[in-house]
Amino acid sequence: MTINCSSTQLTDMEYCYCHRCKRIKESGELAVTKKGLQCRQCGSYDIDEPGWVVCPHQKISFVKCPRGGRGIIDSGGGYNCTDRCFFRV
Repeated sequence: MTINCSSTQLTDMEYCYCHRCKRIKESGELAVTKKGLQCRQCGSYDIDEPGWVVCPHQKISFVKCPRGGRGIIDSGGGYNCTDRCFFRV
């Protein structure tokens, strides 16, 4: 997913998730280009922007998930996250 943003918006995001690197990227590891937000390491534009969600791993109110909660699924017995990023640890 290509994200169009300005440098100010990138600073506000703090971090995103790069699908090619399979890593959480801090704002300094990302670049704002005419095509959108780009990973400086691999050059990919396939980046998830963060979003506020209730993280099943954190068990607290809301956290800024680097994938915006895209890995959270309802397993029938409650919500579970398939990403296991542990970005706050």
